[in-house]
Amino acid sequence: MKILVIEDNIELLNDIKNFLEREGNVCEIATDYRTAYMKVGIFPYDILVVDLTLPDGNGLDIIREIKKENIDVGIIIVSAKNALE
Repeated sequence: MKILVIEDNIELLNDIKNFLEREGNVCEIATDYRTAYMKVGIFPYDILVVDLTLPDGNGLDIIREIKKENIDVGIIIVSAKNALE
């Protein structure tokens, strides 16, 4: 599968990416809203792993745009909002 991981926490981003690649997936990354939105508009993905809080936008806004444009992709939401360290 081709997966786009959208996450601004570099350590978590690398952990998710490395795990998914070890499982045989092809992974691309985006660390902000602008980059993620651009990549989704250009490349086809099977799954998006989306963080809700990005430095320049909201992951839910990316999901809304994808649904509005009828892009066929699976979505997994990742959020540490209100989580304890």
